[in-house]
Amino acid sequence: FLLSRIGTYALADQFVSIASRKEGGLGKPLGITDPNCNASKVCEQAAMAAAYLCYQYTGHEPKYTVQDYKAGDIGPQEDSPCHFSYIPSFLRYIICELLKNSFQATVRTSSRPEDIQSRPVKIRVCRDEQRVAIMVSDEAGGIPFEVGDRIWSYMHGAAVRSEITGEKRTGNLLAGFGVGLPCARLYARYLGGKLSVTSYPGFGTQAHVLLPRIDTDQVEDLPRGHKLASIEW
Repeated sequence: FLLSRIGTYALADQFVSIASRKEGGLGKPLGITDPNCNASKVCEQAAMAAAYLCYQYTGHEPKYTVQDYKAGDIGPQEDSPCHFSYIPSFLRYIICELLKNSFQATVRTSSRPEDIQSRPVKIRVCRDEQRVAIMVSDEAGGIPFEVGDRIWSYMHGAAVRSEITGEKRTGNLLAGFGVGLPCARLYARYLGGKLSVTSYPGFGTQAHVLLPRIDTDQVEDLPRGHKLASIEW
């Protein structure tokens, strides 16, 4: 259902985007897709938005870094951002949801402001000729192994009892309502990508976003049972 909903929203946004300004649209010939999407810039925008939300709700603004890496070159690449054909709004949503979790966890596990600044959330944008891989890593203590795959459940999140602290937390724009992470995974899947999370209890969490950068690999993922999913194009 939610995957179909993403497709419906994408079609509606595409229609508004390509419609002329005279007709009430945005007048963009290519619509919501940017053939030269700057992944690093989108990650920076998502980080700024998530950091602002964190400051609004906690009074603290976590530190973060964005670095670019390219296959064949060792080390961070200065002034060499990653460009590929993608829907920027989708990527921004995915990264923002991951960063909200990392920022909130960093603040929650810090006893003083200095602890927050000493543990920046790291965003690494890596690419080769085939794919773009983005890693979001924090040092906020990780997720207990017993929680496991429940992080992908729509009933697990700030709107329900925390598995870590046992406290009752109220959902908000920062803490979420239990749907952010699983929805982010669906947005990644929609165009043939993947989202996974690896926890290192006592240390931190790493989220991995893998996206195809070749246009022919960015095929819409239709829900099972959809009548178009079984058609050979």
